[in-house]
Amino acid sequence: MLALLFLSYNIAVFTTKTIDMLIKKYPRLSLTSPLEEVSWRVDFIQKITSNTEAPVTFSLDNGCFIRYTKRVKGKHIQYGNLNEEQATTFADIMNECHQKGFVHGDLNKKNIFISKSGKLVVSDWEPDLNQIIEGRQALMGTLPWIDKNDLITKKITHNTDLLCFYRILTNCKKAFAYTEEWKNLQKKASKSKIPYTVLLNHLYSSQHSKGK
Repeated sequence: MLALLFLSYNIAVFTTKTIDMLIKKYPRLSLTSPLEEVSWRVDFIQKITSNTEAPVTFSLDNGCFIRYTKRVKGKHIQYGNLNEEQATTFADIMNECHQKGFVHGDLNKKNIFISKSGKLVVSDWEPDLNQIIEGRQALMGTLPWIDKNDLITKKITHNTDLLCFYRILTNCKKAFAYTEEWKNLQKKASKSKIPYTVLLNHLYSSQHSKGK
């Protein structure tokens, strides 16, 4: 794990770009989680992205975590418009996250794109899901697609990832998150070691039934 040795009193989080790299800096005091948890997330992010077209690495410099994401040419996905191969790749990535206890927290069309080679790429991996932004504590998710219970507890969990994943697959409306159908589907998926495959299979099964 990265050695966490520095503190900073500057809590502004800022991003810069180069021709081939997106660079984001996180002063230590902008990250509210314990050092061990942040370090664990950083390690996991580096591992899960290492063999992708957009690998992410981190360094520490003068009290700041610095995230380096390789820029890849491609186009952002559209809700409800992934083909089967792309959806399966997406589910596999998220299943691995779930099995390791990792929550992405902000799955949306701006953070998922299709590269020129046709590969699905997940981006915007945060070292902490609860940060200090402009002097205020904030969840690193996108409203209104943070799970309602996560909003109450002020902690983003896999329930938010499940909801956002399903929205990306189906382009469902926000109201769907408050239905008994979603509640039961979320509960069923959460019991599985591969919950995102459960959601994907449910979708394909529903489409097949409607097509009859």
